[in-house]
Amino acid sequence: VDLATLAWRDVGLLALMLVVVIGGVHAGYALLASRARRLFADERAQRAIRRTAGTLMFVAAALVASR
Repeated sequence: VDLATLAWRDVGLLALMLVVVIGGVHAGYALLASRARRLFADERAQRAIRRTAGTLMFVAAALVASR
């Protein structure tokens, strides 16, 4: 796209599209963050997260040791 040939209308449309797309992505991040906050506050979920993390670290250590 030759930027020199863009009209002001095209620039405005491009700016509007960027605001909508970037705003939508950020809104999605905010929604995921609020759900993650509730998940991390739950004791049962924290226990599952710790067990999963411990298992992954054990598997990684076993893979390193097996080399």
